[in-house]
Amino acid sequence: MAQKIIRESVETFHLIFLRHFSERVERNLYALKGGCNLRFFHQSIRYSEDMDLDLQVVGVDTLRNHIRRILKSKSFLDSLAIHDITLEQTSEPKQTQTVQRWKFALGTPSSATPIPTKLEFSRREETLQTQFGIVDDAVLKTYRMHPLAASHYGLNEATRQKISALANRQNVQARDLFDLAHLIGFPQNKFSPKDIEHKERQLAQENARSISYQDYESQVLEYLVPEHVELHSGKQHWSNLVRKVEEFLK
Repeated sequence: MAQKIIRESVETFHLIFLRHFSERVERNLYALKGGCNLRFFHQSIRYSEDMDLDLQVVGVDTLRNHIRRILKSKSFLDSLAIHDITLEQTSEPKQTQTVQRWKFALGTPSSATPIPTKLEFSRREETLQTQFGIVDDAVLKTYRMHPLAASHYGLNEATRQKISALANRQNVQARDLFDLAHLIGFPQNKFSPKDIEHKERQLAQENARSISYQDYESQVLEYLVPEHVELHSGKQHWSNLVRKVEEFLK
């Protein structure tokens, strides 16, 4: 139960930040990606430790000023306080033309030590293939939040990115395979693996086979909504996920 509360505190922070960020930056200039995108817009049952966004046009200083103003604003801090969250520590460890990163330590009565999380923004030269939508009502109801609209990646683009992550990430992650298996399960997902280069598809398949069940336990099962853990546990379930992704990539 304590782990669930900690995961939810981090998710609450991400949602509150996303609301304030989306009110400051034009919708066509950013896109929520990764695990938070899947959780907030594509019905994923996996919590995310950090939140990642792609960005276009917005300069380094402009973004830094936006973030600093959000973090200091009374409305943002009051929103955190409603959920018993405080900002214990904030740092800006990476501020370059390509990537800007913020690290936080969140205080909450449910945790004896501050909870770490990160926000990371990556700049893209190409036009962002985004959608603008409302965060999943089931997620918002968990925290008794009002509707929240933001820019994010749709099923097709999120699928392409997950294949790329599975193929090219230096340290292969079980969560990429789990997320990809989730995305290709949507009947409305029309993404074709043929749109990915053959070599990248091969790498993704090889990496999928290299992930152990122990990796899956530590990187995925510990971050699932508790009521889903038992349903998604077991080596046979993991083998089925690997097989599902491999068949899709072929």
